Amino acid sequence: MNLSACLSCCLLSCFGLISGYQSVFEEVQGLKNGQKEIKSLLLEVLKELKDTKGTDSTAVKPMKWYEGGSSLLSVRRATSGDFIRFEVELSVSPKEEVYWILDYNIVEVMDIEFGTSITRRNNSTLYAINAPVSSEFLMITTINPENVIVRYQLDIKAVDANLTISDPRSCQASIHDVNSTYAGAYYRCTPDLDSRDFWFQDIGLYRKSEDGEVKYKHISGTQDSNPYLNVTFERNSTSSATLVFGKEFVDRTKTFLFLISLLTMETNTIVKSISYAYFKDISPVKNDDEYGFMDSHQKPEPLEGELLTVYCEAIGRHPPPVKLERNGKAISEVDGVSIRHSRTNLSSFSYVTFHPVTKNAEGSYSCVGDGDVKKVFPLFKIELKPRVHYGSQSVFNETDMSNRLVVEGSKGVTIKCWNPYDSSEFFPVETLEKTPLSEWTERLEVEISTPVEERFFNYLDCEATDKNGKYRTQHYF
Repeated sequence: MNLSACLSCCLLSCFGLISGYQSVFEEVQGLKNGQKEIKSLLLEVLKELKDTKGTDSTAVKPMKWYEGGSSLLSVRRATSGDFIRFEVELSVSPKEEVYWILDYNIVEVMDIEFGTSITRRNNSTLYAINAPVSSEFLMITTINPENVIVRYQLDIKAVDANLTISDPRSCQASIHDVNSTYAGAYYRCTPDLDSRDFWFQDIGLYRKSEDGEVKYKHISGTQDSNPYLNVTFERNSTSSATLVFGKEFVDRTKTFLFLISLLTMETNTIVKSISYAYFKDISPVKNDDEYGFMDSHQKPEPLEGELLTVYCEAIGRHPPPVKLERNGKAISEVDGVSIRHSRTNLSSFSYVTFHPVTKNAEGSYSCVGDGDVKKVFPLFKIELKPRVHYGSQSVFNETDMSNRLVVEGSKGVTIKCWNPYDSSEFFPVETLEKTPLSEWTERLEVEISTPVEERFFNYLDCEATDKNGKYRTQHYF
């Protein structure tokens, strides 16, 4: 499809010629000095858009829209003892994969440990989970073979309540990559989006570095333009984002550039938000079977007994099955260990969930692609040891120079601190509070005292020790 035909399709069908024309014109006027290349590209877009006036719209090839495969019907939250039970009713397509994400770890929809269950109804499915009251984050996710993901983030800290959606919303996504320098990403919903409501669209780009690692760049609606990439967002009864790429950017990414379009709707109920994500290959040159590994997850620092999910993900064109290895060996699915694999035409995904985490989870992890040529991508090393709980630290007392430090570890965890310039000089540590976290772990809050006359430094060297290992940190006043 040529550029003018695409612009007719994208701008006219989504939000009208006048608003589309005006947004392009304003974008040209607002570009900063030094962006001559993008200015030129946008002017070409503007010229071709003007030339489409009066053309036969029947010749325009329509965009392809892809359904988000689920919609929310109702939610129930009820607290019982040490657990919070959520029941989420979805209208969901049979082809959808569904799973829970609890504190950024994956939980299957049929997991006895967490009381997850599925109840089929005439036109819907009820998903339930028992989340510990100590949980910080909970979400239920659906994903389909067309690479459309829907996420329902639940308010784990809300009061118990029942929510019924009288007019469930469903959305469709489209990404239209016109040529190597221009692309558009769109969402339309039923009922229509309302620009007065709180919702927003974001864009993300995946590209591959020289070492084969896939890098991700997030682009929000507040991001400034630059000489390499210009993005314009528009909120109406639909949501749209248009991207114009500079030549240097195209040259660097022409064989591997993937676009993800995200739509987030804040709801301010026991459902905090509903978000959609749609993923597409917009590379100008598409080499068959090219893929790379993602390294977007931080190194885990688990405690004994916790829930832990380790991820392995590859992105590309028909990437092969991937799996996780520990110390160069396959991981077995035994009691307390679940393994899952998933593939689409653009991504290949595998994870291992440990519950509970034990010493057996320690080791060096790699992501392995089982294609014609085996590829190994090192991830990180997992060690069980204490960790500092920064969120609970108190401000130190200026009078007696005492300072508080909070650590978490296996039961019996201890702390010691010393002068960073004289390792033989230790400072008194007084236990203020010990709080059990689980049958394996506890939280320890201590107060460290340093005499005023000796305070010629602004931090201490401290070490927390439990039965599994040691963690050393510099604790600043």
